[in-house]
Amino acid sequence: MNADSAKALQDIPRRIQFAHKLIELADAMTLKANFSEMDHLALMSLCFVCKQTEHLRSITILTESKQYRDAGLIARSMIEGLCILLWAARKPQERLLQWKSYAWIEDYKLMLKKEKAGEKIDPATRERIKEQIKIYGPYFLKNKNKQFDSLHSSIDPYRNKWINKNISEVCKEVEGDLLYEIIYRETSQWIHWTIKGMSSAIDRNDLTFQYTNASADIGATALASGFQSLFQSAKLLNDHKKMGFDNNLKFLSEEYANFHLERTRN
Repeated sequence: MNADSAKALQDIPRRIQFAHKLIELADAMTLKANFSEMDHLALMSLCFVCKQTEHLRSITILTESKQYRDAGLIARSMIEGLCILLWAARKPQERLLQWKSYAWIEDYKLMLKKEKAGEKIDPATRERIKEQIKIYGPYFLKNKNKQFDSLHSSIDPYRNKWINKNISEVCKEVEGDLLYEIIYRETSQWIHWTIKGMSSAIDRNDLTFQYTNASADIGATALASGFQSLFQSAKLLNDHKKMGFDNNLKFLSEEYANFHLERTRN
């Protein structure tokens, strides 16, 4: 084990402790939170904080079990969620509504699929979807310069994601480049089952094959990335809703920063 891996292994218990403190704080925040249907940022941030909390809890379980590679996959998802939330919050009137209203596009796509399969659609459901598609459909056309009457066609004119960007562009726009490079890009080979990703997990020669555990630094990085993703998401929720957790977040942030300062001195 090299020095970096040994240091990471030593750090993991402390990082897990910080993760549990943040999870406890996030749970308290979500129990207290409320929102109106018109407050799209409150809804989105609350949903994302809940999901980030679940993910970070899973990362702690996996790192305690030394399943570091899979912890990295969950951290990858958390980074994506954080960047999407921050990106949407930058243009709340436009992007937050699109996140929410894309549900109608998914309903429309499902309706088309059912019709093609010969299933009958409830007339009231069809009418409701048509009404909402008239309002929100134009946001999600694959070709915005093309007029398309989707309500009288069996062709699906809408893109398959509510965001018309790839995740690297989204992360770059919110200054999440470093997080993207450290975890998201690095886990791409592993999550897509490529030979490059698999080769990092095996030792082999002509006679033997051995599957190896990942280095502890992957687990430590997953915990660090997961902590940052949940912390920033929770801070956005707290700041937007003025929930009164400012001191709790500040104290935890300072404690976490001191931990990193101690690491650089040792």
